[in-house]
Amino acid sequence: MTKTAPNPVLMSLLLVFAFSVLGVSLISASIGNSALTDTPFSSRKIRFSSQNLPGTIFYPFTVVRDKVALLLMSTADQCLQRLQLASQRLSQAGHLIELGDTELALETMVKGQRYITEATSQCQQNQLSIQYQESVRTTITQYQQKLQEMKQFYPDTDRAVIDQLISENNALLLHLTAK
Repeated sequence: MTKTAPNPVLMSLLLVFAFSVLGVSLISASIGNSALTDTPFSSRKIRFSSQNLPGTIFYPFTVVRDKVALLLMSTADQCLQRLQLASQRLSQAGHLIELGDTELALETMVKGQRYITEATSQCQQNQLSIQYQESVRTTITQYQQKLQEMKQFYPDTDRAVIDQLISENNALLLHLTAK
């Protein structure tokens, strides 16, 4: 039985369609409604910037690149990469605060927190070495210090979200210490 080669025109069309859908969904996700706020889609801005920050037109591609890179790493490297991504998100949040976009900065802090939670879980589930656990503790501690510094730029309602992140970090630190 002989196999026929796939039609190159059809394959090209499917590839263009797939990337079009991916691009539209990534851009929509980066500027769509926030889970933290009631900001309508129409009031969100697409930023063009020399820095690749959340809210800029090419940022969704950075997110995809980061996720693909994580898939290709070993478990231990994934843990460290997630910690690095969390630190990057917090740094990006600081830049967003400087630009006056505290809402997007807060969303970015929450996303960075997810990376910390995932790294902590991965470190514990895979019983990674003390060195990895120490990296997690250090990152959590630094994250908490930065969150405390950034709280001053927010009203009380948003400070409650930051306090929740700090509480989650305290729980993660206690859980790491208990193991």
